[in-house]
Formats: sequence, C-alpha cells, structure tokens
Amino acid sequence: MTTPGIRVANPGAPLNRQRAVLLATKESGLYRDKKLWFPVSHPQLLYQATALECAEKLLRADGVSSPTRQQRLGKLVLSFGQNQNAPFHWLVENDVGYMKCIVDEHRLETSNPHKKGDAVNQWVKDFLTEYTESFPQVSNTLEANVDRCIHGQTGFEHLTFEEMWDLYSNFSIQKREPERFTQEQKETIQRAHTSVTRWLNTPVTRSTSVQMRRFRKYVHDRKQEESSSSQRDSLSSLDNDDEDAEKVAASVEDSLTSKRPVTGDAETRKLLKTCCSCFYSWCRSSWPLCSCWSSWSRVRCWIFCCCVGPTHC
Repeated sequence: MTTPGIRVANPGAPLNRQRAVLLATKESGLYRDKKLWFPVSHPQLLYQATALECAEKLLRADGVSSPTRQQRLGKLVLSFGQNQNAPFHWLVENDVGYMKCIVDEHRLETSNPHKKGDAVNQWVKDFLTEYTESFPQVSNTLEANVDRCIHGQTGFEHLTFEEMWDLYSNFSIQKREPERFTQEQKETIQRAHTSVTRWLNTPVTRSTSVQMRRFRKYVHDRKQEESSSSQRDSLSSLDNDDEDAEKVAASVEDSLTSKRPVTGDAETRKLLKTCCSCFYSWCRSSWPLCSCWSSWSRVRCWIFCCCVGPTHC
C-alpha cells in the first residue's frame, strides 16, 4: 500500500500549506447510502491488543517489506458509524470531512470528563486521530489546529488563519507607529485588513464558504480573547493602584506623627492619627474620583491643616 492520494483544494501550495478537501467523494456516498458494502474486517483488526500486529502482517502479505507506523495505522478499520469496516487509508482518500468530525468529537470527549463517548471505540478513535495528524493536509483542518487552517482566499492563498489575524491586528499598530514597518509590509497589512473586514461584514446567510465561516468565527474568538485579556490587565492595574494608595496613606500618617514635630498634648496627637485614618478611608471610598494620590505634598498638607490648623502647614 502506497501513500494515500489525498484530494487537496490548493495543490500548488507547499505540502504543509495544502488543505484537504472535506467534501466526500461519490464513492463514499454509495457506501453511505448502503449501495456498496465494505468487506468484513479481519477479526484481529477489531481488538486493540492485536490490531497493529495484524495490520503489519497484512501489509507484508501485500508486498510491503518494512511497513511504517503510518501504513500500519492506515490498514486499521472503523468499527462503528456510517463507514463501518472502512480502512483508515480509504477514509483519508474519500471522506476527510467524516474523519474530521470523528476526531474533533473525540477530542471534546476526552477533554470533558462529563462527556465520555463509547469506551469500546476509544482506542480506534485514538489511532484515527494519530493517523489524521500524520498528514499535514488533513491535520490543519481539525478544530484543535485551527490556527494552522489555510485561509485560501485570493492574494492570501497560502496563509494560515493565525497569519491573517496577525496582519489584520497589525493595521492599528502601523497607523500609530508607521516607522516600524516597511512600505511593502504596510501594503500587505492594508490589503489583509480590507479582505478580513469584508468577510466580517458579510452576512452569514450570504456566505457560502464553510472555510470563511470558520475564519469569521476565528476572528471573533480572537477579538473576544483580547478583550478579556485587556479587562484582566485593567483589574490588575487597579489592584496595584489600590496597594499604592494604601502605602501613600500609611506614609502620610508616619510622616505626620514622627518626622514633623507636632506641638500640643497627647489628645492633639491622638486626633491627628484618627484624622489620617479617616482621610485614608474617605479616599478609598471615593477612588478613582479622588485625585489626592497624584500629589504627596498636597496630601500631607491637607491632612496636617485639617488636624492641627493651617499655621503648622
């Protein structure tokens, strides 16, 4: 058995940039409609402990002297579903869309402990996932590898979703800092931004391309991630400002009670300390409207004047 003939949408692209066609072949349709049937599989192919060893024996019988792991995996068969008994190598040639569906669902099952699939078929799906990942043209169609999915539109035929996102998101940066980019980079960024914006503004009902609907969702997800990240950074910044405010208030109190001499009896000094605490509490409740933190001298002066009178400021 030689390497399977995978149908690709962009055969002129480098191997790692090719994208397998998801649409099933007419032959696959005949099996799905039960007009054709796969032959009954060798019994040992249906058990995890013997499947790979049996596959190697079958390959050697077919004249393959030193079968690779990919070839042995390709000889395994599905034990369930609409293409039951179909060899893996037949699936990658005739129905990549069905393979993608099984692998994507399997990964969801394994990542969610509350959504376990049929335990009997887990090992088959594991091997199918490994086999699928061994072909770049098929691997980059999987949801787990959506960053590597090929954009495929005119002018950006060989770029991945992630590369298109980088160009699109660089548009605002090159507007602010044009000196960071060459003229050629600016033109590419501009064209990419125009292309992506056009797809984002196209109503979903008017988009017939499954690939572009996936890309549209990808961009929205990345925007959501950036928005969430910005919110977390803002909250972290507020927490840091809050800590700085506490330090300033504590420093004010220390300075007023120790560094600057205060005349008067113990009652006056007690009043001063209480006033500092009250002022700090007021600023905390008024934050971020309070602008006191911006000037250490004003904070110290205001509190001192309130506590012991303007003559001591």
